[in-house]
Parts: sequence; C-alpha cells; structure tokens
Amino acid sequence: MLLVREDGILAAQSFDVGGDILSGEAVPLGANISISYRIPGYAQYSVSSNGVLVYRSPSGGQTRLEWWDRAGQLLSTLGEAGDWRDLALSPDGTRVAVGRSDPQTPNDLWVHDVARNTSTRYTFDPATDVTPVWSPDSRRIFFSSYRGDGGLYEKDSSGATGEKLRLKFTAQEQLDANSFDGRHLLYSVRGPKGSDLWVFSVDGEPEPIQFLKTDFDERRGQFSPDGRWVAYESNESGRPEIYVRGFPGAVGKSLVSVAGGTQPRWRRDGREIYYLAPGNKLMATEIKASRAAFEVGSSKELFTLKIPLAVGFGYDVTADGKRFLVNSTIEGAVTPITVVLNWTRKLKKP
Repeated sequence: MLLVREDGILAAQSFDVGGDILSGEAVPLGANISISYRIPGYAQYSVSSNGVLVYRSPSGGQTRLEWWDRAGQLLSTLGEAGDWRDLALSPDGTRVAVGRSDPQTPNDLWVHDVARNTSTRYTFDPATDVTPVWSPDSRRIFFSSYRGDGGLYEKDSSGATGEKLRLKFTAQEQLDANSFDGRHLLYSVRGPKGSDLWVFSVDGEPEPIQFLKTDFDERRGQFSPDGRWVAYESNESGRPEIYVRGFPGAVGKSLVSVAGGTQPRWRRDGREIYYLAPGNKLMATEIKASRAAFEVGSSKELFTLKIPLAVGFGYDVTADGKRFLVNSTIEGAVTPITVVLNWTRKLKKP
C-alpha cells in the first residue's frame, strides 16, 4: 500500500512492489494535509504498523509580523495575521519579502509595503518557494524554489517580470544571503555529512564555488556589509553556534555566540551581529573589524522572541539596529493534528 499527498489530499492506493505498478482506485484518507516547511516537498503525516495515522493541517492565523525596539517594546504590527514564514526586510526599508502557507498552497512569497501596510502575492507556482533575499538596490528578489529538482530564482521585486532560473539545484540547497555589493549569493548545500556553504557569482563565473566545507552543518551564512566576512551557524561544538570567517578564503574563525546561537544578522555599519540564543533570546554582540582583523566584543540580551521554526530567518533588523521585524507566534494559536485509528479499514470495500 502506498500513501501519497496530492493537492492537499492524502490517499492510499495498492502498490505491486514486484511489478512496480499501482492498482485499483486511490482511497482518500484525509484532507488539508500540510507540507513541511523545513524540508520542502515532504508532507506532514506518518503511519504506524498498528494502523494509526497522524497528520498535520495548516493552522491559519498562526503568526503576525511585528515591529519591536531594542528594549523589547512592541511598536506596531504589519499586515494581517497568517501562517507567515521566512522574512527579509528590503535594504531601503520600504518592503518586506515573506513566505506564507495556506491550505491551498504549501508556501508562496508575498511582498509587504511598509508605509501602506499592504501585501501582494509575489510567487504563484504550486511548488514551495522559500528564503527570499533582496538585491542591494531593492529592485530584485532572489529565492529558493523546489519546482522540479529545485533551483535558485530571480525576479523583479515589483513582480512585473517573470522568474528567471539562475542556478539549478543538484541537492537540497537553501539560499542564505546576497553580498552588499550585489556580486555574490551565499547558499548552503546539504550533503552526506551535513550542510556546506557555497558562493554563486551573480554576474560573473557561472559555476558555483565552495566557500566552506567541514564534517558539520554550516548554514544561514550572512555577508558583512563590507564584504570581507561571513557570519554563519555551525554545530561543530555539538550545538548551534555563530562563527565568523574571512571572505573569500574562509580564513580564520571567530566564535560570536556565548552559549549557543542561530540566525545571525549584521547591523548595516558592521558594528553589531544579532543572533538568537537558546530560548529565542535576541542577542546583540559588538564587533570591531578591519581589513585584516576581526574582534568580538561584549554581548547583550535585548529581548525574547516568540517565533516558529524557520528555514531561513524569523526576524530582520533595520539598518540602524534600532528596530526589529519579528514573525511572532500569536498567543493561543494551535496547530491542528488529526489522529486516525484503524485507517486501513477505509480500504475495505463495503
């Protein structure tokens, strides 16, 4: 018996392993089945050997975009509540690219106009689109899409032009960042020993270059504003921590986080790195960097975020480091999970 999710419907159909063919009619088992956001393309259901089926449905209204200051004061909200995901604030601060999931689509990208407080759907493909990254002039958005085998796409931020495939994926890739000069895109590639960081030249060499390869997971890389450093997340210590290496040669290595960290972000002047410590505590760490030296200063806890899991980033920061846009979980929001007992009885004809 083979279980397949298609158009939100989970169905079972007889499968001949020897002949490698399906037979009979597909029998619906459940509707409105979620797609995993962390592992695009994977439906969120599971079955056991004793006849128990469990599946997750989209919550709807699970999060909202909120503006917070450094003191942890809620300033305002942006747009309506929804099942929002990764977000990225445009370099000019006027718009926000953000993922959204609903019962009809696994995840598409939307663009919010900050001043008008309006949102517009940006991608329309049935496949999952994630991890939006802006060009430095805010005129383009790059993103990962899992159409077919997946790829890195580019589109005018106004939405007026169609998507352009810039790099065809060969494994489970994830776009992380654009350099501040717009010349390089940083992305992570999952291999047999974990994720490694790669660089794609936007206007130069067509072949990607491996930036950092280890036996551990490196992901969520972020270029420093001057382009000389890359902050990234790695689990080489046994837990996620934030490190910085020189670019382009991955020279040196400085530990930024104190007791664990994820989702690094730079302040526009390069003098602070923000990250999430365990418990989603937002930390700000002072940085002193020159052409040849990198020095980590003191760290300060700003406030605690209430954010869901994210493939990319659940928050972003304004250029001056005074305000944070956070994808906050709404109090009381729940994720519907359905349990079906003896689901195989549905396969028997009356």
